[in-house]
Amino acid sequence: MLRPALQRLVAAPGFTVTTLLILLLGIGVNVCMFSVVDALIYRQAPYPRAEELVLLSRHTRTDRTKEFTAAEFRDLQDQLGETASTFAFSRHRATLSVDAQSDEHVDTVLGTPELLATLETAPQIGRTFTVADVANGRSDVALISHAFWQQRFGMDPHIIGRVVRLDDEPVTLIGVLPAAFAWPKLWGTVQIWRPVDLTVAAWAEHPSREFSLIARLRADTPRTQIEAALDTLATTQRANYPQRYPHPFRFQAEPLQIALTHRLTGQVSWLLTGLAGFVLLIACANLANLQLARSSERTKEFAIRLALGSSRRQLLRDQLMEPLLLAVGGGLLGLGLAAWLNQEIARRLLVRGSAQPLALELNAPIISAALLLALLTGLAFGLGPAWMSTRIDPNSALKSQGRSSSGNRQARRTRHALIVVEIALALILLGGAATMQRGFANFTTQDPGWDANHVLSVPLPLAATTYATRAQRLQLFELLEYELPRLPGVAEAAVSTSLPTFGYSSERRVLVPGQDPTNAENLPVAFHVVVSSRYFATLGLAPVQGQTFRSHIGPTDPRVVVINVALARRLWPHENPIGQKLASMENNVPVWAEVIGVVGDVQTVASLDERATPFTVYKPIAHENWDWVLLALRSDRPAAQIEPVRQALHRLAPGLLAENLATTDQLLERSLHNLKIAAHILNLFGLLGVGLATVGIYGVVAHLVAQRTHEFGIRMALGARPRDIVILVMRQGARLIAVGVVLGLAGAVALNVVLHRLMPRFTEIDPLALLGVAVFLSAVALVACLVPARRVTRVHPSVALHED
Repeated sequence: MLRPALQRLVAAPGFTVTTLLILLLGIGVNVCMFSVVDALIYRQAPYPRAEELVLLSRHTRTDRTKEFTAAEFRDLQDQLGETASTFAFSRHRATLSVDAQSDEHVDTVLGTPELLATLETAPQIGRTFTVADVANGRSDVALISHAFWQQRFGMDPHIIGRVVRLDDEPVTLIGVLPAAFAWPKLWGTVQIWRPVDLTVAAWAEHPSREFSLIARLRADTPRTQIEAALDTLATTQRANYPQRYPHPFRFQAEPLQIALTHRLTGQVSWLLTGLAGFVLLIACANLANLQLARSSERTKEFAIRLALGSSRRQLLRDQLMEPLLLAVGGGLLGLGLAAWLNQEIARRLLVRGSAQPLALELNAPIISAALLLALLTGLAFGLGPAWMSTRIDPNSALKSQGRSSSGNRQARRTRHALIVVEIALALILLGGAATMQRGFANFTTQDPGWDANHVLSVPLPLAATTYATRAQRLQLFELLEYELPRLPGVAEAAVSTSLPTFGYSSERRVLVPGQDPTNAENLPVAFHVVVSSRYFATLGLAPVQGQTFRSHIGPTDPRVVVINVALARRLWPHENPIGQKLASMENNVPVWAEVIGVVGDVQTVASLDERATPFTVYKPIAHENWDWVLLALRSDRPAAQIEPVRQALHRLAPGLLAENLATTDQLLERSLHNLKIAAHILNLFGLLGVGLATVGIYGVVAHLVAQRTHEFGIRMALGARPRDIVILVMRQGARLIAVGVVLGLAGAVALNVVLHRLMPRFTEIDPLALLGVAVFLSAVALVACLVPARRVTRVHPSVALHED
């Protein structure tokens, strides 16, 4: 049974090569998307028994946080007790000096001594953290990543005991971690880990929520016991600290790899995988049509075999051998294409929060899934035609003449239905691609509300030793704002915690006198941006009402704020907002300030998967204490100022390292990088869908025209013009295309709704774009019908009349 099937495939090289090529594309893109989903969502952390690791978070009805205070960590650690091993960590930017060489910025982690024990990982060389390392609040030892040891220290075998300086403090290197430990999904670009003791007095009442908590749950502890312990702690904390926790909340323990997957990342990955499945469905419809055409040519053979005593089951098995053999071959070829696509995507797709490329691989589960997918594909496009070939009546088939015997109504209807499906699925893919492209165009070209084209951004992490006090930091900010505008080409300079579209801005609820601060659900949420006095001039934001901050506001001066137009209209729709009192909720306590000015609305920083609040509150930088800020400079040619600004910063503040200077265009490109990759993938799916659908409709129309050659010969012999034959064929093809386009438009609208729900700030339903792709696909499909229609008109009637 296998050998005859192979012989038939070898004897039909055109059919075999076409089928393998279609399977190569359909299976290859799907296996590639399996790899992406596996890497982004399901691949376990590179630590022993990673399924036991969870990330802790706290949830209320209105928000969710993954950061905790030191006191909350200790409470959780005590409550979980023997049921789990827990550690806390926070990320920091530090300045590293090695052997008095030039300074450099490094990403570091402060972690409790239980860190490595919880992750069940030992250093590759050296030792782990001990309690003695953090005695009396010390943190003067460190572990480094394998990559940092290799790149910065040349894999020095004598690295253990070497002393470096972090933020001008001596730190002894005690070990090098294994290469797999620095999992980018968890650690980003961290290079150095230091221990910290959160039980010392310095951390006892530290109010800042900056620590993430990871626990390893004991395998023999029921999940219900863990959940009960967390619920008990939540109840106890709310009872003991009603002011700190005014609203009901609960703790949640999520599997680590799921908790670290950004919601939009997971949803877009699954969406692309589903759309890759559409490509495979188009391929299956195409191949089913080819199989139907191939089976129709063997109708008399099947009739003879049935008449000679073959069972229909034997005939079905024989018919299925070809598609299954082709599916296995296409699956193996698809693995090769998937491996190549993985390399191309991995070079471009970055781990969230990291500049490192995503590691895509064809592991054993994915290869097994690919082979299973190949077999299912073979059954999908082979079973229907095979079953239909066994349903023939031997007597009728043997009495029929030539090809006309295969033109039975059921097969014809099936081919037409498959063409409609191909057109509809291709239009859905094209509609999705068009929506993404229009989304990028709209997002990047809409008016941001500020002079984004003339601003240079400079991140400034402030070393804790050099700029330890608020006074030192304010003195630095004043120096920079005074000196940098004196550079040729620089008009203004300002310091803030955020630029309108990028950076970090905290969301806090706001209220006016008379509102209940404990009724959080009814209070609007506003972005809070901490800025210096020159911020508004630097970004081209003129006050609409009132004034902006005066120079030299001091930490003890009365609290004042500037708000945007949207918030002024929301809180005081019929009153003058200037002079009104406004409170921001900080650690569940309202902090009141006076509104002194109103500025225009701007695009605010927010992820694309969430609707951004339209409200913004600007606060003077003298009233806040930040160890990380953004320096913004206004210039007609911001890109040309990168190097002069870097040199000026080194001259003005030698201990301040200026890295990652970028224009607004560069920041926008970075923030949309992965989504652009997703859009390119969707474009590829759309092109594949159009190509496969075009091939499919061409093949079906060509086959139907070949079956009706005798009929067309009669028509031309009786006086029909070639144009009449073309119109007849085109009319039939147009009906199928019209049905497919209608169904496809409905599906494309549904996909647009899904995309809009995933990225409400980015995608909108665009009827013109959908209409455009519908017209394009219809035109391509009509051309696919026109080619075989014109070809048959070139056949002389006398030749056509002799066709079987």
